[in-house]
Amino acid sequence: MGFENGFDGMLLKVVLYILLAVSIVLFVQIIAYSTMSINNHRKRKNKQKWYPKWSRRLEDHLNGRDQIKPVEVGDDERKAFRDLLVFFYAGGEEDEIPAEIRGRSPLAESKKRRIRMLYRDMGFIEDDLEALRSGPWWKRTVALGRLSRLELNDAEDLALEMVTAKEAELAISAISYLASIQSRYLPEQIGSIYEWNESWMHKEITIELMRIRPGMKVIEELSGSPIAVVRKAAAMLSGRKGFHQSIRILRKLAEDKDTNVRVETSRSLGRIAVKRAYAVLEGMADDPSREVREAVAEALGNAPDSVGIEPLENLAYDEDPDVKVIARSTLSRKGWEGQAALLKLSESDPDMEMEFV
Repeated sequence: MGFENGFDGMLLKVVLYILLAVSIVLFVQIIAYSTMSINNHRKRKNKQKWYPKWSRRLEDHLNGRDQIKPVEVGDDERKAFRDLLVFFYAGGEEDEIPAEIRGRSPLAESKKRRIRMLYRDMGFIEDDLEALRSGPWWKRTVALGRLSRLELNDAEDLALEMVTAKEAELAISAISYLASIQSRYLPEQIGSIYEWNESWMHKEITIELMRIRPGMKVIEELSGSPIAVVRKAAAMLSGRKGFHQSIRILRKLAEDKDTNVRVETSRSLGRIAVKRAYAVLEGMADDPSREVREAVAEALGNAPDSVGIEPLENLAYDEDPDVKVIARSTLSRKGWEGQAALLKLSESDPDMEMEFV
């Protein structure tokens, strides 16, 4: 009995200590959150006060009526002034920028050059480079974003080291920055970029890399890689409207052993939107993979109304229900020829959804 009472007393003490520890942690979190909220509110109030003042001075500086010197900007104003420079240069929708400053027209190149010079004179580039060298990943991401918007190439070498960073946001930011400055070294990194970054990032990576418009030499090298994800990159980067030079490579990739490569090949053939590309795309309609047939049925929607009717009719009878639905939906957007095909289908398939007709 005495043992049980002693055990119960010890258990009660443990519970009390746990509750006390949890209470202390919660109290510290509340204090920290309150402090951060107060500081952020103070910063916003200060920015709202500083922005109009510096906006007027900056307008005069850009028009040659004034000369802003670094010593005029106080330590507590530096970040707000830096953000204002980026906003003046590239625009945006920053909530903290007052509405009367937000509605700005694009700057002339001469004024953009003055902003870049002022950004350097203020030492902001050194701050960004320091953040890229030794800051946490989120600070590096933000620094690359600023340099990208200002089209400053000072961080090119550092950014090249970050295109395969384990943090997705940092890797995308580095690729975007290098694309914005049209880095001549970026094409050499494309294979590694796709190989080392997660597949869910590939679409966003492709959008960024399209800004440098990789040439046939780069795409041909990628298409010959033994690594499937790199060949997939070749297919994705080939899909530019009117880029008929890449059709030869896409014809080869249409027979690739990897399903994902063939899926991206069909999508790119649809985006190129020329007759020869549609011919290759129609030939992919009997691919053994359901995913490829789905992509073909969708991509043929980019073709003129008279193109792709026959393969779409075949796909509308596909054994896979998803392929059927996509093919019939595409036919419904194909003008009178597509409607005629759907009416014929409805006669042989009474279960067909009439919404397509």
